[in-house]
Amino acid sequence: MPPKSKPPPPRRKARPITRHQDGTSSFKVSGTSFRVNSKFSPLGIVGKGSYGVVCAALNSKTGEKVAIKKISPMCEDVWDAKHTLRELRLMRLLDYHPNVISLVGLSASEDSLYIVMELMDSDLHKIVQSKQKLGESHLKVIWTQILDGVSAMHRNNVFHRDLKPGNILVGRDCQVRITDFGLARSINQNDDIDSSNPASAMTEYVVTRWYRCPELLLAPHVSYTSKVDLWSVGCIFAEMVLRAPLFPGRSYVHQVQLILENIGLPPTEKEMGFEPRKDAKSYLQRQKVKVGKSWGEILPGSEANVVDLISRLLVFNPSKRSSAEQALEHPYFNGTPELPCEKESKTPGGRNFLTPQEVDFKFDNDTIGLEELKEMIQGEVEICAMAESERASGVGAAQVEGTSPAGSTGTVEREGGGGGEEEGTSPAESTGTEGTQGNGLNGGSKRKVLTRTGSSGRMVDIGGKGGIVMKDGAGGGESKVRQRLEEAIRDGREA
Repeated sequence: MPPKSKPPPPRRKARPITRHQDGTSSFKVSGTSFRVNSKFSPLGIVGKGSYGVVCAALNSKTGEKVAIKKISPMCEDVWDAKHTLRELRLMRLLDYHPNVISLVGLSASEDSLYIVMELMDSDLHKIVQSKQKLGESHLKVIWTQILDGVSAMHRNNVFHRDLKPGNILVGRDCQVRITDFGLARSINQNDDIDSSNPASAMTEYVVTRWYRCPELLLAPHVSYTSKVDLWSVGCIFAEMVLRAPLFPGRSYVHQVQLILENIGLPPTEKEMGFEPRKDAKSYLQRQKVKVGKSWGEILPGSEANVVDLISRLLVFNPSKRSSAEQALEHPYFNGTPELPCEKESKTPGGRNFLTPQEVDFKFDNDTIGLEELKEMIQGEVEICAMAESERASGVGAAQVEGTSPAGSTGTVEREGGGGGEEEGTSPAESTGTEGTQGNGLNGGSKRKVLTRTGSSGRMVDIGGKGGIVMKDGAGGGESKVRQRLEEAIRDGREA
């Protein structure tokens, strides 16, 4: 008797799409209404959070899959408006770097803002929680890209301030993107960080608790440096090794206790590197634990170079903590496989590179009104639209196997992928996950991704076994259209 054939899988119910005369379309994803350019068709929910809803969509013109984040209302108050404007401008400033999430497009409809970004396969939070095995090559490639991205931020005087596994997006080919710049700050290189200025001093709610450094927990009133990000990076690396958070504090006090029990407490304020707040100083004086554990106990069974690298990032005194550049020089990274994307696609001073001085962040310190902030956000929409229009006109770009133009990266059509209906998860106190999907690395699917290579336009061809082959492709770059439009908006004239 012949075996019974399996019934075909149920066909996914098509979502109703309403076309409008202005070239936009409306649809609903997980109960949330979207109105975006008609070239985007919904694929499914990606994540939800306090920021809004993120859906996956397909660009019918390029075959590119993207993540669309809806923020509604666009600006409920001044704090929200600054949060959004800061994120948009920092993404534009850091767009040149392959390990920072790309801003693909922006649009506004009524009182909603739609941010179109690259769609990645997963994030480190999901990977850590999954059964996906992480070998030494995985760790070296992922860690190198995280440090490259953090190094680029710090060279541009940007402190992320909320690095955690859920904000590190990862592709099946191990490409890494740092995302969620809503809590980041851009610090003028010539400015002193004045602790008396509320905008300069650290605030306790900035970094998710599990990844907060000692100076933020014990002295949130004082000025800070980029080393706050390196503590978070050390916690992320340790979490990938342990497959569990290193310091999963249940409360502020418990978080401090876990750090003291493991890292120990320096005997003097000079060795701490900062002066604790009065209540924190009183608490520390009552603590019995001073020495801490050995790193062999904290990371049992780990290779010596892994332990040494992480121990240099998780130093109590921020001035003695390794920088991103110093960490990249660590012997652990000797023999790192070729990265799945360029280390840096455009260098400072190169074509279309924006400096911190060319992207205005003065609004962060100014007492500026809500309506003016809305106008600034609308200006960002116009800048992005003009840049997107130039890309679409084919200036210096070529279409390769249905992918997006060079200089505009993203996850493109792949076998066995697709946006599911399952909602993304996030760790405790997380504000959600952007543009993530799935939890596998080096899966059986095969895809091609254009890296941000500027003139070379090389493609990375990732095979099912994780092999990496570089292929030549047509490439190009963008003009300085964004800068021209920014100047026009600033001067109050037409571009």
